[in-house]
Amino acid sequence: LTQLLVSDFYIDENRILIRKEVGKGRRQEYAIIPDTFVETLRTYLKSKKSTDYLFPRNNDKSKHIATNFLPVKHRKILIKLGIDTSFKKLYSWKNTGAVHFLEAGGSILELQRLMRHKDIETTMGYIRDLGAEHLLAARGRMPKW
Repeated sequence: LTQLLVSDFYIDENRILIRKEVGKGRRQEYAIIPDTFVETLRTYLKSKKSTDYLFPRNNDKSKHIATNFLPVKHRKILIKLGIDTSFKKLYSWKNTGAVHFLEAGGSILELQRLMRHKDIETTMGYIRDLGAEHLLAARGRMPKW
């Protein structure tokens, strides 16, 4: 996230290129841009050059913010809001989003794609670890183990 370039965004295709040098597993892949976010993102990116970082360091568009910048900023905001930071990490929003996606009726295969898991077993394990398998079982979408 901290190393995304403006040129990594394919707004008309609703996707973001995750370059192999910055992605997990050192593989190139794409992340989906939700329809509800496309216009906001399009407006934001209009004033940027394709070589600019999405999150520049101290307004120097040729350098990206530090890798720990977002987690540190997130923690400071939680403290300011009086929220216990011992269990609410920046990464936990991914978990929250996954559960809400399933609550809204999303399928396990859609979730696998959104989370960029290569193997469905990884997504299934994720759902079990979150204690959210009941959301799939209720709709007959959780495989029998």
